Amino acid sequence: MHHTEQFAVVPTASFESTERLARQGPARPSTRVGSSSASLRHLQLGLEDLLGDLRHARRTGDLGRMALLSYCEVRRWARMAGDVGLAEHSSELITQGPHASREQFLAHVDDLIGQLERVRLGPDRIGAGPNEG
Repeated sequence: MHHTEQFAVVPTASFESTERLARQGPARPSTRVGSSSASLRHLQLGLEDLLGDLRHARRTGDLGRMALLSYCEVRRWARMAGDVGLAEHSSELITQGPHASREQFLAHVDDLIGQLERVRLGPDRIGAGPNEG
């Protein structure tokens, strides 16, 4: 007998463990922006990698990968960067219930990518000094 499995965006075990992490509060001070130039560089590189991964998943239409990156990785990065609003937005993308359509989900992912781009390129971007801009 052949058994077909249904598509699940986020496995229950991962969802529960991620929710447990979310309840632990903001990132530890050692991972906050401004603790050192090395941590700033780490955040910058992490954001660039994350944007690359999200863009690739979006370009290839990999819904599961987009959901994983949006819910887990963007939220983790935003919390390390101290951006509570971005962390909440990335969480809501998955936790606010099912999307009405694939197109609606993709539009939300596009919006999230846009937010990350603004963080990366904006005047208050991570590590931007007075002569960088």
